[in-house]
Amino acid sequence: MSRLDEQVRASAVAKGWRARLDFQEASAWAWSNHQLAPLEDLVLHDAQMDVRAPEQGLTRAHGLIRARRKAQQGKLELLRPEGALWLSGRTSSAPQSQSGGVLGETRGRTVLEAAAVALDALMRTQAEGPQAALEQWTIALGALDEGTPDLVVAAFALEAWRIVNPLPRDDFVGPILAGVWLTGRRRVASHLMGLQAGMRRQGSLPSRLAEGGVAARLEFHLGVLLAAAEEGQEELRRLSLVRQLMAQQVRGRRRGSRAADLADLLLASPIVSAPMAAARLGISQQAVRALIPTLGSSVVELTGRRRFQAWRV
Repeated sequence: MSRLDEQVRASAVAKGWRARLDFQEASAWAWSNHQLAPLEDLVLHDAQMDVRAPEQGLTRAHGLIRARRKAQQGKLELLRPEGALWLSGRTSSAPQSQSGGVLGETRGRTVLEAAAVALDALMRTQAEGPQAALEQWTIALGALDEGTPDLVVAAFALEAWRIVNPLPRDDFVGPILAGVWLTGRRRVASHLMGLQAGMRRQGSLPSRLAEGGVAARLEFHLGVLLAAAEEGQEELRRLSLVRQLMAQQVRGRRRGSRAADLADLLLASPIVSAPMAAARLGISQQAVRALIPTLGSSVVELTGRRRFQAWRV
């Protein structure tokens, strides 16, 4: 995770990588929930350029994108009931800053002892309604000691969220809050960590682990964090390779050509439409369409319609 954080900060395609992360997370969440939300459809829906009427899975997945955008700054006050409700869209007001830490004071217990006590308390109680369930989740998080390693706190937050399940229709809020913790603690400084891709790779928690000890469950969720970091590195390498390929395509073109600028725009944005490119580059839409084929096979057309053409890499 630290290696990904460093690579993003130093990468020439970091802006485009971050711009794509929200959509990739939404698509991964939809896949894990047996919904259909292709990356291309999500990007077009976000740009209000839907090719067809959006299905329920697509609109629900777009809720994850809105939630991640709200959470980008990584403010730790979001790890409270009002923060989770705001991210899910159930309240319109952002939570106010509060003094005091999220975790409790050091009590001289081991990490596993504190986690076991908190998770056992969650499993023995039954909350009525999202507000009460979120309060239980927050109390469980506060039961950990201040010295608990940040990655273990994030793993604990995922497991506690799984047990409480306070927002069944918006269960993506829990992993977002785990990412908020990592950002707020500066464990990941370059972006809001995307955990849905890691959860898709790991799959759901096996029943033999769900019924087992705390250490095994925390280890599983730490594996989710690892898988998410690996997915992020793979996408960063893919974009870097696309940048190299397009640079070869535009090398040697005449001085006034805007092909290189169009390539940079395609790398920076998840989707580029003909009007968007024309406005950004100061050329006609016809010129944009003429330049697209010169950038090679890395550029994919999305809409299949001449009037509302859009592309991605």
